[in-house]
Amino acid sequence: MELFGLARMIAGRREFGLSIPRNADSQDIARALASACPPLLGSVLLSDGSGLLDSYTLNVNGTAFVSEAPLDLAPGDSILLFSSQAGG
Repeated sequence: MELFGLARMIAGRREFGLSIPRNADSQDIARALASACPPLLGSVLLSDGSGLLDSYTLNVNGTAFVSEAPLDLAPGDSILLFSSQAGG
């Protein structure tokens, strides 16, 4: 998982290796990230770790945004976390 913007600054790192099931959904990813990086709770992730705050989004391989539907992840897929609010 690769972090961008404020999430990266809070975590103090650019990426995390997470063990995520092939058919994970956004809640599974959020829970795995909360476990790997508790400082993200409340500022990037919901306080209980069950999802992302509304201002964040997940993307797979830079080509597909993650919705609530289960994913079909393959080995080597990269999950990106960034703010869904872009400045200009």
